Amino acid sequence: MTGEKESPPEVMSRSTPAHMTLLEQYKIAVELYNHEDNLNWAKLNNLFYVNAGLWAAVGFIIQFGSAENGSFPISLRFFMGMASVIGMIVCVALGVALWFGVMYMNDRKGAVIRIEKALIRYGGKYIVSQRSRGRKERGILRRSPTMWVLKSVPIVFFIVWLVVFWVNM
Repeated sequence: MTGEKESPPEVMSRSTPAHMTLLEQYKIAVELYNHEDNLNWAKLNNLFYVNAGLWAAVGFIIQFGSAENGSFPISLRFFMGMASVIGMIVCVALGVALWFGVMYMNDRKGAVIRIEKALIRYGGKYIVSQRSRGRKERGILRRSPTMWVLKSVPIVFFIVWLVVFWVNM
């Protein structure tokens, strides 16, 4: 330790050409976009895992209840109700996380596109924004259809758990 403070690395200095700075920012922006996309799919996977576990528990509850002359004792109704409440809570929690995750992912994609547009001045080509396509195709590709999968699956699962809760009570 010499007692000197180490200065933080600069993102851009006067000696760095603008296109080199943009290239570094582009790499970071693409990494952030990919990271956000991977997080969203991990959240969806977790939603499937938790729901599969709860459905397995519900299956055991139904099988155990049907062994007693087809009528559910009050304790089995309670466990079915609790499983459906837990399922709805998980769907809301991960659904909110996915909705915001898709918003963040779209924001990251917008950053990549803005940097890409700046790189065009230095001979870059459109990669993410796909400017060469027709107007109608660009409108469709502006928002990925898979974002609706990420957003709708928690809603569908929530509705299923709500029906299970309603039928059980």
